[in-house]
Amino acid sequence: DLIGGNIVDLASKYFEPDTFNRILPGLKTLITGKNIPPFQIEFRNKIFEIIPKINLKSRRLTAIIRDVTESAQIQNELRTSEARLRRAELAGRSGNWELQLDTGLMFGSEGARKLYGVNDFYLEFSKVKDIPLPEYRIQMDKAIEELIKYDKPYNIEFKIKNAQTGQIFDIHSIAEYDKTKKTLFGVIQDITERKKAEEEIKRKNLELARFLDITLDLIETVDKETVLKRIVEAAISLIGLDTGAIYLLDGESLY
Repeated sequence: DLIGGNIVDLASKYFEPDTFNRILPGLKTLITGKNIPPFQIEFRNKIFEIIPKINLKSRRLTAIIRDVTESAQIQNELRTSEARLRRAELAGRSGNWELQLDTGLMFGSEGARKLYGVNDFYLEFSKVKDIPLPEYRIQMDKAIEELIKYDKPYNIEFKIKNAQTGQIFDIHSIAEYDKTKKTLFGVIQDITERKKAEEEIKRKNLELARFLDITLDLIETVDKETVLKRIVEAAISLIGLDTGAIYLLDGESLY
């Protein structure tokens, strides 16, 4: 029942509406005698690639049909995985990068480009090197050299200045080197908030140690004037209050 049928009518009969509507513009182009690129269709739980060819002299249409179900599924799975990775990178403020030593070009994922404040997929490494703060350049160059020459683990922390916003971020980066491809593969993550938390913990621990020292001194002191002096010194050290405000207290006010 295919013989003698109109190509559009046959397509509408055998294909699901979504598939038919998607390929309809191409079918109309074929009817006008113009070739179109290969396209895929879904039919009976299979995915087929159709490569149409029109003989302009005879106006006969021939086509090569291939079952590409397996490869199409693999491609769909890859796209799904890439989308998940992209979402995970953006949510975790992280990214991955590649540095090709032969060309000096550096590739960055979307997450990496967003952290660095750049838009191009590929950038010259000489330009990317300007984004980390200058005081970290020697450390970073040394880490790369030791990874390439001695296979020493590349695991460093440094600060960058976002090329678009000017914001300063703390970055943690690890990398591996593929000698065969002469390519560095690395991952970066924004650890700014973690570094802030670490500094706050250090500050709190220091304050706690100071309070402990003050408490031990006061326990051993019975003289009011000495107690007042230690409190004033401690307040200045811990919270930076103006000494004039502190000295409004007198010895009797302590008890």
